[in-house]
Amino acid sequence: MDRVTKAWRFFAAVRRGCGWHGVPLAVGLRHAAALYAEGFSPREIVSYALYVPAVRQRYPLLISKERSLARLLAINPARHHDQTEDKDTFYRLCAERGLPFPQHYGSVHGGVAYLPDGRPAETRAAWREHLRTALPADFVVKDLGGAYGSGFTAWRREAGDRFTNLGTGAHHSLDDMIEAWHRWSGFGGVVIQQRVYDAEPLRRLCGVRTLQTFRVVTELRDGRPSVLFHFQKVVVGDSLTDNFAGGTTGNLLAFFDRDSGLLDVALQLSPGGSGLVEVTTHPLTGASIRGFALPHFQAALELAQRAQMAFPDLPCLGWDIALTDDGPLLIEANARWDPPNYRPEVLSAADWRRLFGPPPAEAEDATRQAAA
Repeated sequence: MDRVTKAWRFFAAVRRGCGWHGVPLAVGLRHAAALYAEGFSPREIVSYALYVPAVRQRYPLLISKERSLARLLAINPARHHDQTEDKDTFYRLCAERGLPFPQHYGSVHGGVAYLPDGRPAETRAAWREHLRTALPADFVVKDLGGAYGSGFTAWRREAGDRFTNLGTGAHHSLDDMIEAWHRWSGFGGVVIQQRVYDAEPLRRLCGVRTLQTFRVVTELRDGRPSVLFHFQKVVVGDSLTDNFAGGTTGNLLAFFDRDSGLLDVALQLSPGGSGLVEVTTHPLTGASIRGFALPHFQAALELAQRAQMAFPDLPCLGWDIALTDDGPLLIEANARWDPPNYRPEVLSAADWRRLFGPPPAEAEDATRQAAA
């Protein structure tokens, strides 16, 4: 897409959003342009309606994804990112540190196939035999370093060595899959993992058998882990992933009542296509979100804190946790988690400023400039 087309689409989205939110177009465009100049992406600006003054007033501090990554790099040093961002490494570290995660069947990267214990398969025939005997009825394949559901495919094993890609419906032989994974390994690699499913209460909430993860952001301070914020992802429709993407996928983010520990409201993209609105029931099933008791809630929070203690080199991580019938399992850890622009109040004002405020030198410069 060329730059003119992108600019026009951005303008059109802001114009529609201004109409929906009752904001003068000139005001909305002025704020949108300023945010873009500060490094906010068009998706951030439009999805969260950051150009709307009433929306911006809710933020103790407004920070773009780009700038938040720079701040998180100061907390989670890049030299340690492979511990979580490389899924093959992450699962092996979880195994070593006694943390629960879905069964891991191996990976392919750099043109080499690796067994679950990290050893390279000696031959293509040995790799094929491992997969033939190890792969279950349902499994998933992910980009080794993917995020936001990128490169995710769900597979079902049919009779013999016949497999179905559940995203496309296409059928493949085991040799077809192996060849495709080796080709893809040159672009970053893939990891092969057991597919796990939600506990029964979550299945009833969304109406499909899938996986909707519980996000918990933790921080290690003075040697002790604490929970900064948490929410539940809720799938709408037949999506294979729970990715939210600013509401554009149709999925929801559900938040908790602070007093009861039960779910309260969820957020979805507004009918105007810009900004988020609250819902208290699932759009398709009609099941109540408000008052929903998340299965294994306390156990999942405890697992996130235990996992944070096991990764001290990265002291502030965002965990995606599967809440299965058998209990919580770690799906991913994110050293580069998104600031909660979708629901700013879930992170305390003090934590917003401590984590994402300007460094002391920048803060002093800003104070001097304001005084002048």
